[in-house]
Amino acid sequence: MKKEKTSKVLSFTFPPDLILKLEAVNKIGHYDSVSEFIRDSIRSFLHSRKDLRISIAHQLFKENKIPFSKAVEIIGTTPEEVKLLFEKSDL
Repeated sequence: MKKEKTSKVLSFTFPPDLILKLEAVNKIGHYDSVSEFIRDSIRSFLHSRKDLRISIAHQLFKENKIPFSKAVEIIGTTPEEVKLLFEKSDL
């Protein structure tokens, strides 16, 4: 997997119970940082949600932010299937 050449700092607001869990992640040593844990969590979530990957790839492709080949990569399927998915009007 290629790493992005630049990172962007984002700010999030978390409820107190989630903050406690994030602080514990930092202490138990499974991750080097809370940021690494959050990145991994998002990747795992997207991996488990093909429907969301399809919607994201379609939106980015429509906005000309990614080429078709990147949309195929994001969705994790064949170019033929992506063409069929993008032709659906409900996206």
